Amino acid sequence: ERAKQRASDMGSLGEEVLASQRQLRERILQELASLPTDATSKVFDPLRGELQKQLAELEKVTAQHAEMGFHEGWGAALDQLVALFDS
Repeated sequence: ERAKQRASDMGSLGEEVLASQRQLRERILQELASLPTDATSKVFDPLRGELQKQLAELEKVTAQHAEMGFHEGWGAALDQLVALFDS
């Protein structure tokens, strides 16, 4: 029973990573949207550039995780672990 709980926790980890990535992306987009766009916005250009750079990096990492099968891998590992303890 303890092994099943630990396996369940591992499966939840992949979901938590996805949720964290989505939350971070939304936060960056909110911050970008809140910056002024009028003539005085030049003072915010460095911040805007940094936020855009961080957003691009987050999207790159998220795509890498998807390409590697990170989230599916957690599910497969969970299924294998449960099967191992059930046998």
